[in-house]
Amino acid sequence: KNGFGYTPLAEARAVENEKMEPVLKVLEKFKLEQDQLKVDCEENIVVDAKLSQMNVKIQALEATLAAVANLGKDLKVDMKKTKDPLVLLARFAEKLSNVESGIVSDLNPGAMPGDESPDEKKKGALAGLRGLRSPKKK
Repeated sequence: KNGFGYTPLAEARAVENEKMEPVLKVLEKFKLEQDQLKVDCEENIVVDAKLSQMNVKIQALEATLAAVANLGKDLKVDMKKTKDPLVLLARFAEKLSNVESGIVSDLNPGAMPGDESPDEKKKGALAGLRGLRSPKKK
């Protein structure tokens, strides 16, 4: 469209000159082809759907990253308060296991984060701590 909101086709139609007939035919043919391309092109719908999914994933990742950053701050504060490293690690593991990403895996789209039972969460979070024991005082 030009500055007045007219398309080249509208401008060509407005000119009442027989010499503009071939130009008018070419512009009308071009407009028909473009209209058919817009209707036939389902690829844009697929691209828009994927873009929407990616935006949702990005938002979920941003929220998860913010939660992990807060865990780091909490860990720093807890390090000053807690003397027993096993207790500190257990608390950190529990908090870390409660962080939800909000992203559904493509492999298992029905499984949402947080679907596991509290026992499964605890088992997974503390699995690495079983070998650790607090130092015994002599």
